[in-house]
Amino acid sequence: MRMGIFVLLLASVVAAFGETKPPRIRFKIEPEYTKKALKAKLQGLVALSLVVNTEGNTRDIKVTRSLGMGLDEKAVEAVKKWVFFPATKDGVPFNCRANVDVSFKTSKDPPPVRVQVVPPEK
Repeated sequence: MRMGIFVLLLASVVAAFGETKPPRIRFKIEPEYTKKALKAKLQGLVALSLVVNTEGNTRDIKVTRSLGMGLDEKAVEAVKKWVFFPATKDGVPFNCRANVDVSFKTSKDPPPVRVQVVPPEK
């Protein structure tokens, strides 16, 4: 059985005026299953909240929906290593809040990644 990790990225970006671009993934590492979760055939979603900073690195990663059996930690560990093209407004990078859903499933399909622009909280 081949493992596939599916990732869904929802970014918070606001555009008051001018051109605003959401962060885009430049480099990512897929999280691994833990032996315990694999043995239990656990599948599901780990939701993370994070900030993509002006250098494109992730910080302030928090689990907002847990899956357990060590998969939360594996999702955080992998996303910490991700590198983004940062969000920009009129060509100037800015810190951006993002929600990342990491879905653990057994599949041969490639992991889809989607960036959706939504207004941040004020």
